[in-house]
Amino acid sequence: MPITNNNNPIEEELSSDAEERLAVLLEDLTTGPIDQAHKRLEKLCLQNADLAGQLRELFATVSVTDAVAMESTIIMRSDDGRSGADEKDIRPFIGDGFVPGVSSLPAQFGEYELLEEIGRGGMGIVYRAVQKSLQRVVAVKMLLRRDLASPADLTRFRSEAEAAAQLDHPGIVSIFEVGEHKGHPFYSMRYIEGTTLAKRLQAGPIPPREGAQILLRVAEAVQAAHSRGVLHRDLKPSNILIDLAGKPHVSDFGLAKRLEGNQTMTHTGAILGTPCYMSPEQAAGSRGDVGPVSDVWSLGAILYQVLVDRPPFQASSPMDTLLAVLEVDPPLPRSINREVNRDLEMIALKTLQKPQDLRYASAAHLANDLRAFLASEPIAARQGGVLDVVSRLLRETHHAVVLENWGLLWMWHSVVVLILSVITDVL
Repeated sequence: MPITNNNNPIEEELSSDAEERLAVLLEDLTTGPIDQAHKRLEKLCLQNADLAGQLRELFATVSVTDAVAMESTIIMRSDDGRSGADEKDIRPFIGDGFVPGVSSLPAQFGEYELLEEIGRGGMGIVYRAVQKSLQRVVAVKMLLRRDLASPADLTRFRSEAEAAAQLDHPGIVSIFEVGEHKGHPFYSMRYIEGTTLAKRLQAGPIPPREGAQILLRVAEAVQAAHSRGVLHRDLKPSNILIDLAGKPHVSDFGLAKRLEGNQTMTHTGAILGTPCYMSPEQAAGSRGDVGPVSDVWSLGAILYQVLVDRPPFQASSPMDTLLAVLEVDPPLPRSINREVNRDLEMIALKTLQKPQDLRYASAAHLANDLRAFLASEPIAARQGGVLDVVSRLLRETHHAVVLENWGLLWMWHSVVVLILSVITDVL
């Protein structure tokens, strides 16, 4: 019988929107002060009763991970060793009557006129707006509940803006301004008129070549971010905007991590990302192992969904999904849809290899294979297929104990067979 909490079965399958909200809530929970985690959990469960059961279950999983981790603190370090999230850098909140997500629209917000809400997550909200000084339409993102935001929330929001602002690529949503207005931190960015890949998938199947073209451009944008030292860590269909010309744009660097530079953010043992699209190293909380190939995995999960209209890992609860990411190989796309192109199937499966060294070495390598597919040229995924399988079979795995037991059993079986053979010969 499913365990229920607030009339919400834990085993009930979540929608993609619900999973995204849950991922943001979990990030909010795990990046707060550790000694206040349980209080924050109760508060978030009250505010999000429909996800309370799943949030409690995931928090329990994170707690177990933290228990075996070497550290469980958030560290923001600069060259002089000081904490980068100093309280003095965070201005106190003084409400001015404007409440994001509640106040009626249109509303004046500094030099921006907020026209309509176009996106909302567990922590942030995005408006379509007009920047009066330049008379241009932009998107403005701000914290949904600034009054409840912790210093960690503010640091993450600021890091998101800073990570995206340093990127300049046609496939990445451009940041125009990062600022604060009457206690509300915000940033404005290019407004992409169109839809998201998530909504495009909901509207119906995407033709294989169109899907490959979309993922090619996204992979090129992700490679551009990696070359600037920025890891996205939360790539998923809803974070890929599709403009009216059909071109994709990567957005929402809310979980972005700098791969190099003066500041890095770590939180050992935390599970960050959206379960359906996160890599095994993210699902395991092994933050030291998260790198560019983790984003490659997420790109493969998106490609997989484009091919068969479902993510590679989807279970009745977030925890079951995480376990599947860690323990189970995804079904072959052609076992779900016989019409799936074999080359695209090979490309998707190569990105979804659990050992990192068996995936594409970079988003650029993935882009090269997608480009080869579109040009009807041989793909690299086919050339290394057999060697990758052999390598994976021979390497030590998390099933090593089981394999050792099987080996012992097989050894005793051989001894028994030998003894029986000798007895038979003697008799």
